[in-house]
Amino acid sequence: MRSITQSRSTPLRSNQILDIYKEAMDIDSRFYSWSQSIPDSWVPIRVFRDDDMSPGLQFYQDYCDIYSTLFLTSIWNKLRISQIEVNLTMLSCLSELPPTTSNSENQDVCRQIIQQLADDICASVPFYLGDRMKPGRTGDGCVQYPRAPGRLPVKDHYHTGPTMGGWSLLLPLGKLLKMKIPLREGQRGWIAGQMARTTRIYNIPKFPSVSPKG
Repeated sequence: MRSITQSRSTPLRSNQILDIYKEAMDIDSRFYSWSQSIPDSWVPIRVFRDDDMSPGLQFYQDYCDIYSTLFLTSIWNKLRISQIEVNLTMLSCLSELPPTTSNSENQDVCRQIIQQLADDICASVPFYLGDRMKPGRTGDGCVQYPRAPGRLPVKDHYHTGPTMGGWSLLLPLGKLLKMKIPLREGQRGWIAGQMARTTRIYNIPKFPSVSPKG
C-alpha cells in the first residue's frame, strides 16, 4: 500500500489521495472478510472478572478474551496491528481531503475501529500471561489462566506459555505505544506495565524503553 507522505515540493492531488484511500479501504475490507470466514473455534470467547476467575489475573478493564491456542492469539494480534495501520492511513487521507460531514463521520469511524482493535489486543494479555509475575517452568500447573466457563484449561498454556508464549506480546504492545494514536485514559500506562511484566517473566535483560505518555 502506498503512503501519502511525499516531499513538500510534490504534494499529492486530491484524486491521488482518494486512490490511496480506496486502496486502504479495499485492504481493510479483505481483513474483515477473513475474520468473518474463519472457523468458530478460531474466534475468541470473552469472559469477565466475575466469571469465577482467579483473583490474581490482571484483567484489561473487567474482561479478557480466551483463544484456542497461543498461536491463534498471535495471529489475531498481527491482524489487529495491520488493521490499525490501514485505518491510520485512511485517517491520514481523510485529513488531507476537503472537510465535509461525510469526511468527519468516516474519521470518527476510523478512530473507533482503532480504539476497539487496541482494546482487543489488551484483552489478550491475561490469556498469554495468566497470573504469572515471575519466570516459570514448562508444565507448571500452579499458574492460573483464564478459561471459558465450563471448559478445560488450554493445554498450550502449560507447554509453551512459560517458555515462549508471552514473547509474542512484546511486538503488538510495543507497536501500540509507538503509534501516534489516541487511546483510553490510562491505557498507555497499563500497556507499558504489561510490557515490563512480560520482560520480567521471560528474563529479557534489555528492551527498548517506550514512554507510556506517547
